[in-house]
Amino acid sequence: MQERIEKLTAFLTAESARLPIAAACVLLLLLIAVLAARRKKRDRFDPHGVYRRRRLFSAYERQQQYLLAEYARELGLELYAKVRLIDIVEPMDGRDYQMVNRVIRKHCDFVLLRPDGETLAVVELDDASHDRDDARHRDMVKDRALADAGIPIFRCRAVTDELYESLYRLSRKRAGIPG
Repeated sequence: MQERIEKLTAFLTAESARLPIAAACVLLLLLIAVLAARRKKRDRFDPHGVYRRRRLFSAYERQQQYLLAEYARELGLELYAKVRLIDIVEPMDGRDYQMVNRVIRKHCDFVLLRPDGETLAVVELDDASHDRDDARHRDMVKDRALADAGIPIFRCRAVTDELYESLYRLSRKRAGIPG
């Protein structure tokens, strides 16, 4: 019995001496696996043959952009398209990354600027895809951010004379011109 206890003690002592070496080997293998995965991910990006050209506007959006550009010229405004939301609104605390993340990946279809560079309004062309629940939620986030920053947003299916009249009244109001 004593002999068995001595053999067991010797075995356990030998195993406990090997334990740090085994743990170091496991950690080394994990490190190698992580580095290999990162390298594989980095090597996967090949700038050749990955991207293709895409139109900035659909034919309908282009037509509406042309009409809106005419309205902007008549009103003495500048028109910009596909502007990132973060470029015209920002959180009061720029370190509030939760609020930054809410707006950083969104864009505005059209932004109208006054001659002094101030954003007058945003125009969103809402097609049928904006009727889905997920799109309504994204639109709500955009609407709230713009409202909080004091920027009017006009949502429409098409650029119409009614939109022109609304922009006309807004531009006169912001310029301090009555009526």
